[in-house]
Amino acid sequence: MKFRIVRFILGIVGLIVIIQVLTTIYFSSKHWPEDHPVIGNRPGRSSWEKRTHVETEQIQEQEKNESKQKENLENGGELAALEKPFLPPCTVKHKDALSSLKRVKSEKCKRLIYKTACLSEAKILFKLDIKRTCPVPRSKGSPAKNVDFTRTPYGNPIRIAFVITLHGRAFRQVKRLFKALYHNNHYFFFHIDTRSDYLRREVLKMIRNFPNAAVAPWNLATIWGGASLLQMLLRCMEDLMAKKDWKWDFFINLSESDYPIKHNSDLVEFLRANRDFNFLKPHGRELGRFIKKQGLDRTFLECEEHMWRLGERPLPLKLILMEEVTGSH
Repeated sequence: MKFRIVRFILGIVGLIVIIQVLTTIYFSSKHWPEDHPVIGNRPGRSSWEKRTHVETEQIQEQEKNESKQKENLENGGELAALEKPFLPPCTVKHKDALSSLKRVKSEKCKRLIYKTACLSEAKILFKLDIKRTCPVPRSKGSPAKNVDFTRTPYGNPIRIAFVITLHGRAFRQVKRLFKALYHNNHYFFFHIDTRSDYLRREVLKMIRNFPNAAVAPWNLATIWGGASLLQMLLRCMEDLMAKKDWKWDFFINLSESDYPIKHNSDLVEFLRANRDFNFLKPHGRELGRFIKKQGLDRTFLECEEHMWRLGERPLPLKLILMEEVTGSH
């Protein structure tokens, strides 16, 4: 009788163990969603594992926030500033600025237009009291001189650094220009607009066997008449000055729409005869037309690859444009 009771108890215990094993196998193979209210991603997870999972998420979220804060600091707090409510610093009145505000799509540009237009209308945007720094007394007239084509070439052969700024897709024209200008004594430095990937690939292929030609490793989205064009040229000059093995005498900037009307040797001989001079394009004799054509009497703002016209601008009181000058020194 006792043996039967012991056997019955052992059978009950064995059945319980089998049920527990089967239950564990079943729930271990079952997929639990990440957001399960009790167990989480895996059943039977210990409290230490749950806590570790939560702490990992918190650390990742903290790192993400720190990365965003760092990015905001690197951008001068620009993103954080744009999230704040914006109040125009003044009531813009000029029709050009009002037109720009209607057409602008970027919040960043809109705020810059407001700020610039308000400073312009308050007449504090431009510095008008510019001191004269020219070493030539005004009583002796302009320091610029007319070009003298009778000078005799002298000295060593001239080496020219051509900075060629490109945009668009007109690679055939670029190739023609490079062929017309090329000489072993000269150097060719190409800047290709950010938006001209095709032209960049083709130019890199074209110059791969020319040690005196290079493409700027950086690029800007330039606009004619904008500050970005000047920034690009100044940076190209810095890069050329840094190339110690490029020994050049003159810097000439061109675009893909330029083409020489005289032979390369004519240009070299002319510069040899005038190697102590710099040459700038004059404005001609019609001063008023030049000012209006170049937009010197207007306020412009360059923002996100667009030039926004905001109104008139006064010229410095001591700025004198000599109408009789036809050349420059």
